[in-house]
Parts: sequence; C-alpha cells; structure tokens
Amino acid sequence: MRHWILLKGPAGERKIMEGIPYRRLPGEVIVGTQLDDAVPSYANVDPAAAMVAEIEAELGTEGKGAGDWAKRLLKPIAFLLGKTNCLSCEARRLVMNAATMLTAKHGRVEAKRIIKDLLARSLKAEPSEILQSLKDVL
Repeated sequence: MRHWILLKGPAGERKIMEGIPYRRLPGEVIVGTQLDDAVPSYANVDPAAAMVAEIEAELGTEGKGAGDWAKRLLKPIAFLLGKTNCLSCEARRLVMNAATMLTAKHGRVEAKRIIKDLLARSLKAEPSEILQSLKDVL
C-alpha cells in the first residue's frame, strides 16, 4: 500500500508519493494524506508538520540557512539512528533559519537569547509548542 501526501497551492492540488523528495511550490501547503486510491484524509495531518510548512514559507529561507546546512550534515547520522522524520529536528532547523529575521526584529543580543531558549526547549517540549513560540516572536 502506498501513502500519498496531498498539497494545495495557487496552482491547485497535487499528490506526492510518501518517501519521494519534493519541493513545495510558492504558497503550497500540506493539506492531508491518502492511502492508495482511498478517500483522502485531511484530519490526520500533524499540526506541527503543517506549521513547519507555514513558517518555512514565511521565512523564505528553504535551502539557504544554517539550519539547512546542519540538516544536510546530520541527516545521515539521524538515518542511522532510525530518526527519518523528526519534527523536533525540523523545528530546530527553522529556529536556526530564522536567525536573520529575529536579529532584524529584536536586535542581535535578544535574537541570540531567543534562539538559545527555543533550541534548549526543543529538546523537551513538543515541536508544535516550539513552532508556535517561533511564530509568536517572528
């Protein structure tokens, strides 16, 4: 059985087979999942995963920030440890990618404090809580 990821954007809806790399188009968000040709399920989308997509779109830093560099470096290690889809890791990546925007809004010292706090909390708190805090300070 195959799982599909359902995306919706300005160009309409599309579905991607789970496990296949893809890039979201500008304005595109994850809206649900589907198992083979079954009826699509929009209720089982993780709110944190949807928030990752939303924050990433707001930051506009996909593939450009320190978090993306760290992800490329650490992804093989995470794979060996069995962590293939870690929302906590995604939250940390977005926090690091938000450094420029946080610095512009809060100043260098306060931005570093915010980043340090969010990264420390991400080790214990739920990813959705960290992502919401990031959205609040952006």
